[in-house]
Amino acid sequence: MMNEIIWIFLIVIILFSLTMYASFASCYHNHIKGCQTLTYKQFLSISCVAPEKWEINDCIYCQIDYKTDEGNSVTIYMKSYFDNLRLARNYNRHKNLIHNSHLANERAKLIKSWQKDINNYYDDYLEPIGVYLKKGKKL
Repeated sequence: MMNEIIWIFLIVIILFSLTMYASFASCYHNHIKGCQTLTYKQFLSISCVAPEKWEINDCIYCQIDYKTDEGNSVTIYMKSYFDNLRLARNYNRHKNLIHNSHLANERAKLIKSWQKDINNYYDDYLEPIGVYLKKGKKL
């Protein structure tokens, strides 16, 4: 009895997920109708040629802006909703890596500042105490 309930629950979750994916995919295809599109693999292979010309905008429908030589910008979308999800995941991962490297650089600067404070403290206070103790005097 308990096994059957678990299976029914899993089937309901899977059907719900598929329904949601289908509805989002349908909305995505309606949104990009008549626009320039690329597949995810095409984007990866062509964007590495001139990466400075490509910019991904952070939104539900990952909009890609390509800057042409004339100074214009062409908006390109992913061909399928699944490709859009892959690009969004890749974009978020890249954004997190940049954020984490920025935090690591800030942390390194902070640690260097702390080390400088420790060295200054040592120079200002501990050396005179060491000389005082070397003379045989008690604190």
